Amino acid sequence: MADIKVDSPPPYFPRHVKSLLDDLSGKGGSRSEKADVPPEKIAEFANDPNVKKDILAEMDKLSELALSIKSSFDVVSKLLKEALENASLNELQERLKEFSEEWETYCQSYNDLLKQSRDTAKKAGDSADEFFKRVIPLLLDDTVSMKQKKEALEVYIKGLDGNADQSKDMSQQYSDLKRNVENFSLRWPDVVQIAEEDKAKLDKELDALNASVAELDEEVERLRAKVKKMKDIIIVAGTCCGCCTALGWICPCYWIPAFFLSWVIGIIGVLLYKARRKLKRFKNKLFEKNGERDKKAKELDKLRDLQATLEKATPSIAQVFETLGKFAEIWAMIRADGVQVSAGLDSLSDMHIPSLFKDMLEATKALYETLAIALRRYEANIGQI
Repeated sequence: MADIKVDSPPPYFPRHVKSLLDDLSGKGGSRSEKADVPPEKIAEFANDPNVKKDILAEMDKLSELALSIKSSFDVVSKLLKEALENASLNELQERLKEFSEEWETYCQSYNDLLKQSRDTAKKAGDSADEFFKRVIPLLLDDTVSMKQKKEALEVYIKGLDGNADQSKDMSQQYSDLKRNVENFSLRWPDVVQIAEEDKAKLDKELDALNASVAELDEEVERLRAKVKKMKDIIIVAGTCCGCCTALGWICPCYWIPAFFLSWVIGIIGVLLYKARRKLKRFKNKLFEKNGERDKKAKELDKLRDLQATLEKATPSIAQVFETLGKFAEIWAMIRADGVQVSAGLDSLSDMHIPSLFKDMLEATKALYETLAIALRRYEANIGQI
């Protein structure tokens, strides 16, 4: 909704609202074309049903987009709160808390600005109504003196001054909020990096644990194989137990190998028991760490999803803020048109108004009637939020 300048128009040409409606309808043409449009063409433009239809459709799109941005703000707010609740790292919790609180202020600011834009549309619609229903008919009335016309127009313009200042402030608020949201999106990857580094550190711990578990598995298998081998030797020896017993009574030294084998099996058994316990501890730790990694992976996925949401929403947010920021300047546009009409009156010496001026006022009347309809549409679409 660019503020388009018109080259060398008559001083009373209401270029500001015409430019606004041109942009909304998509039928504005080039700057040079706009400069040479005669009053009857302007009136034809403003009264064209297709133009009005296009303008209302554009207001529908603008209000729909404005409300969708409100939903985007709410979605990001919800994701931030969920990420904060699930964050396990203190540093990450602190950063998420800061970001969540910051985003809440942006949510509130946007809600306030959206309400202000709705209220502005209502008040500006009332002013547009007054301009085309009361002020312009009075200016066209040949029975009213030039002094009365100028006084009436001056009163109307002064009535716009306070709202014009307020609309400038609102436009600035949109610009500030747009800049803050863009800055927020640029800083968000720093939060994701904290989570990525934390997960990478945990991945290293898991790699080390997996290596230890693999080594312990091999150790347990090796000890188990030794125990089995020793047991097999004893079993073989047991088949000759009668002979061994007799020999043992005759020569006790025959008992020594059997006792030695039993002692070795006992030692290996103790080592096997300890290795199994250690393996169990490591596997339990590995299980816990895997669970922790899964949790951190989910945390990271949520943070990345949030980043994707921000990246997707930020251009739309910027577009809406820019459009609504210009929309907030409607008061300044109306006032500027009033001042231009006033300048046209100042150029006249008596109460007689030339036909060209009358044609321009008729065209202005048609423009402001269309503007009032468009503003009412936006007000109704935003509704109670």
